[in-house]
Amino acid sequence: METYLWLPTIVTNCSNNYGPYHFPEKIDSTSNSYALEGKALPIYGKGDQIRDWLYVEDHARALYTVVTEGKAGETYNIGDTTKIKTSMLC
Repeated sequence: METYLWLPTIVTNCSNNYGPYHFPEKIDSTSNSYALEGKALPIYGKGDQIRDWLYVEDHARALYTVVTEGKAGETYNIGDTTKIKTSMLC
């Protein structure tokens, strides 16, 4: 979609963000809280789920780049090359 209501649009897709003001129920915040309390983090399945994590400031920089240099009607995937298994966070 190049325009919406006659406005140029750009679509971005992003991986999981982490950083300040991160929701406490998310996996990385939960694992940190559990670790501080000496609790074991529950693993669903075998913990083989792989996730890509991106620091929120890196995401903000990428969004700025897309807005200032991107092309209307295009879709941009924003992510990192660091893939982490859920079991590695536990």
